[in-house]
Amino acid sequence: MTKALNSSSMLTSNTLAIVDQMSTVLTSFQLPSLSRRLLAENEVSDRREFPEWFHHERRRLLALSPQEMKPDATVAQDGSENYKTISEAIAAAPEKSNKTSSGTKR
Repeated sequence: MTKALNSSSMLTSNTLAIVDQMSTVLTSFQLPSLSRRLLAENEVSDRREFPEWFHHERRRLLALSPQEMKPDATVAQDGSENYKTISEAIAAAPEKSNKTSSGTKR
């Protein structure tokens, strides 16, 4: 059993060494498709720490408190709001709109 564990440990160590060496070789080629970059890394643009790729309109929406948000659609089964069902609210939403909408269900 000890011999099998030592053998397994040796094979794992050799495999990790090969992967490490391959990574070094590939990095030296500086191929753009092989480079890895975290989107949030060094791209913080405001005090809420949203990455640059996160559109400013959506950042503004996320920064609002629930009291400051005004829903575009409100659904209530009893009919006291804009729509009785979520399906009705979705059907009423404009097609091909870039606007981020919000809603509430009561």
